[in-house]
Amino acid sequence: MFETNMGTIDRIVRLILAVIVAVVSIYLDIYLLLLLPAFLIFTVVTSFCGIYKILGIKTCSREID
Repeated sequence: MFETNMGTIDRIVRLILAVIVAVVSIYLDIYLLLLLPAFLIFTVVTSFCGIYKILGIKTCSREID
């Protein structure tokens, strides 16, 4: 469905960032901020980033089917 354009390191960094932002947003009671971790987790699961696609960036070393 989506063309893979994210590498493993990129996905790990996004997952860690998603957890940190989720914890901070819950701690500060800013629940609207939970949209960012949801987006980050979506990109981690699909290995696809729309912004990377627009900019022509690929951080994966090879194509994954």
